[in-house]
Amino acid sequence: MRNAVSVFAILLVAGFLPQAAAQEFDDNQFEVLSEPLYECIYSYRINVAKDADAPVTEVYNTLLQVGSSCAKFCDYTTYWIDSLAQRANVQDSIRKEYMDKKNRSLYHFDAEIYQNYPQGKMTTVDIMAPNIFTYQEAAFPVQWELTQDTTTVCGYVCNKAVAEYGGRKWTAWYAADIPVPYGPWKFTGLPGLVLAATDSEGIHSFTAISFRKSDGIGILKEKNARLVTTDRSKFIKNKNSFEQDPMNNIPIEAISQMEVVKYGPGPQDNNIFINGVRLRIRPNGYLPLELK
Repeated sequence: MRNAVSVFAILLVAGFLPQAAAQEFDDNQFEVLSEPLYECIYSYRINVAKDADAPVTEVYNTLLQVGSSCAKFCDYTTYWIDSLAQRANVQDSIRKEYMDKKNRSLYHFDAEIYQNYPQGKMTTVDIMAPNIFTYQEAAFPVQWELTQDTTTVCGYVCNKAVAEYGGRKWTAWYAADIPVPYGPWKFTGLPGLVLAATDSEGIHSFTAISFRKSDGIGILKEKNARLVTTDRSKFIKNKNSFEQDPMNNIPIEAISQMEVVKYGPGPQDNNIFINGVRLRIRPNGYLPLELK
């Protein structure tokens, strides 16, 4: 492990980027933010106390791409869609397969978090049908308090840090042997990669299950002319209110097109698109990461 970490540190200090084979993709649709160095896969879990006798745990597969100048956190399916966009000669049926997987999933992490992009900022892209919104905040919005406690996560010795952010109290575990200030979701600014984080109520948790060298080509950000720019506090307030009853919280005048796609008999097989944007119906309700 130490040899791998030493190589990782050298790559970062020297600014070395792995050379990827030339590929074709639509540069009118995507912007390449950075060559990726490493990837960390996280299991994101939401414990829903919907029924005390039968509690529900939602499990999301998410991924952090670590580059030389920035990082991107998103759903694992989104990562694969990005990867396919960078490769030539991929059959349309395969691209459609992953888009269908994204649309059909009950548990899909809709937000995309761009850490230290642009430099000194954090950019979030998130959905509130029928619109897709974006907002920025400081690159390191969480003010951490470091402690001496340690544990092991994903094979790495980690130190403990605590903070309050978005109305929740968080405990994070970061690996100083992986010297990058990134992590899942918005957990940035620590002297090492965040490999685990849990809120004080035990509702939300992120746990790394794999850390690996990237074989990807680039960290991508879609060029979406439909993005609505807002600010964080306004978006969080509106999003949390909207998700209480999304079907009835969309103004009629905002709907220009509605499409219902049925893939099969299950609840995850009925997709609703408003103006082309997926309206995700959450079977267990909405438990936001940020309360304010």
